[in-house]
Amino acid sequence: MTTQAKEINDIVQGIRDSSYELDTESRLARVGLKDEQDIASVLEKYAWLYNQATVQRARDAWEREVDPAEKNRLRRAYYFLLDGYVSSKTAEQEDRVVSFEMGATVEVDSETIPFHNVRALLAREPDFERRDRLRDATLDVVEQTNPDRAEIVGRRLDTLASEFGYSSYTRYNGEKKGVDYNLLLGRLEDFLSRTEETYVRLMSRWAEEKTGRVLGTLGSNHFAYISRVPEYDAYFTKERLADIYASTLRGMELDVRLQTNIHLDTEDRPKKNPEPVASPPTRPVRST
Repeated sequence: MTTQAKEINDIVQGIRDSSYELDTESRLARVGLKDEQDIASVLEKYAWLYNQATVQRARDAWEREVDPAEKNRLRRAYYFLLDGYVSSKTAEQEDRVVSFEMGATVEVDSETIPFHNVRALLAREPDFERRDRLRDATLDVVEQTNPDRAEIVGRRLDTLASEFGYSSYTRYNGEKKGVDYNLLLGRLEDFLSRTEETYVRLMSRWAEEKTGRVLGTLGSNHFAYISRVPEYDAYFTKERLADIYASTLRGMELDVRLQTNIHLDTEDRPKKNPEPVASPPTRPVRST
């Protein structure tokens, strides 16, 4: 094995190891098993990997490679490293935002509610005015993090432009994902023009049936409630979900008792984000 090949293999292994640690750190914070997120420390541990020189070596290797499969692997490695390097510039701020939201609460009608629980409550809340009060309380929390969010976006864009020559985020993502966004925009605009009348007619009727209000007067905070189908709740109670999961997989000839690398986290915790998440299957998988 050449020195260059060994170096690339070390980089790819570093990507695997760091990816698992980054996903684990994010998961532990998301499900309330940590009081604060600390992605910055993980990226600092892998500073040998997420730096401009390593990113450039990966780019050079990608551009030199002639084997299609290996070229695609190196291309993906390059963009992963570039994302990690850009993230390292803003990791402390992002940790601060995530950690703040983990501990944030809102006060609505003399009730203290964890910030992350509001979205789930909006889908179940039948009182129109209370849904508005929940939204307003949530916006107060979001506004406190907006300065950090704006700085994160600005610094990311500046790094991509000044160090790597990407004139816009659209161009960067278009190259990374292989998507022609101008073509996509044209297709979506065509799709919208052909479906908008039908959508507005049917959605207006549905919205008025569920809320008694006209579609154009509704805020986005009402649509989770409108689109909810509560008649199926009885089939998916909290107590039965794990059994339903197991029986569904049995119908696919998969026995969950034999899947020792998959762990369901069904415990309630005050800071646990109620939205489901699954960690990548490179190590034991955890689904919450």
